[in-house]
Amino acid sequence: MKQSAEISKGILKAFGIIVLCGVLGLFLYEIKTVFIYLLLAVILTLVGSPIMDFFCNRCKVNKTLAVSLTLILYGIVLLIFIGMFVPLVSGQLENISGSDFQKIQEGIRDYQGTVYEALKKWGFEADFLIGSRFANILTEERFTAFVNSVFTVIGHFSIGLGATFFITFFFLRDKEVFLYQIKKYFLPDAHKEKIMASFSTIEALLSRYFLGLSIQLLIFFAACYVALLVFGVKTAIVIALISALLNIVPYIGPLIANLLASVFALLTYIDQDFMTVALPHALYVSLAYILIQFLDNNFLQPYIFSSSVKSHPLEVFLVILVSGLLTGIFGMVIAVPLYTSVKVILKEFFPENKIIRVLTRNL
Repeated sequence: MKQSAEISKGILKAFGIIVLCGVLGLFLYEIKTVFIYLLLAVILTLVGSPIMDFFCNRCKVNKTLAVSLTLILYGIVLLIFIGMFVPLVSGQLENISGSDFQKIQEGIRDYQGTVYEALKKWGFEADFLIGSRFANILTEERFTAFVNSVFTVIGHFSIGLGATFFITFFFLRDKEVFLYQIKKYFLPDAHKEKIMASFSTIEALLSRYFLGLSIQLLIFFAACYVALLVFGVKTAIVIALISALLNIVPYIGPLIANLLASVFALLTYIDQDFMTVALPHALYVSLAYILIQFLDNNFLQPYIFSSSVKSHPLEVFLVILVSGLLTGIFGMVIAVPLYTSVKVILKEFFPENKIIRVLTRNL
């Protein structure tokens, strides 16, 4: 009887733990946005730490003012990006809102027919271009829904931006205080020094990585912008900026950026002959992007990885590839920072292991 009572008690306890874990998991899922804010704040902190140190050490200002200047610098960069998009988007929305959607659909169908005939001369039967499938994408109802969704996204973005900047301010200003409290209250006494040494090394490496990544994206943006200007693509600065942001996603992002730039090149010359003007310009833009991405993949990225996170380019490629297969696009984005952090921790705790010594020989 006593044994049955203990079994029942154990079953109830296990059931309670399962329910508690389920509730906790559901709670964490519901507040997943908070973790995104925290992750973005950590990245901004890592990028901003060298900038804050510059203001503190070179400009001789106190920490609170240095943090404020760093966030102001972030805000200026963000305003520049917004300033690129707002006039373009508002102008296009104004033009479309005053348009006759039926005429727009007729124009799309006419262009589909032109492209179909041009491809047919080359022996390509593009039957998917026949019909109203593409023309019916743009309707007044869908346009109104799209505008409403844009304003919703802007509202959520504003809230997220405010929250991220608020968290980043305290991460930058009170970083030492947070680390001290973690060391004092959360870390086991036997491993405190090793863990804190790992934190310090990880912070230094990731700060250099994100700063180098920012410089790489700036160079990539400038190269794309020049290429789009050379071939007369409209809204070149916006397309180049989107291309640079897409380049953050390894391997997949550049392909999407190439396709996007080529489509905009076609749209730029939509009122001219498809075979002799529109299509050649789209191909030229695509080739220019391929060249830029080749130089970026073989010169810029290897230099950044080797100098910032101390990893061989082939090593990084394999890590990104495996992360992409296991966790998708998000895994590819965080693969390098996460792998670098793991390497630092392994070196600190298992310095005599032969495999770890090989992997961390440059750290």
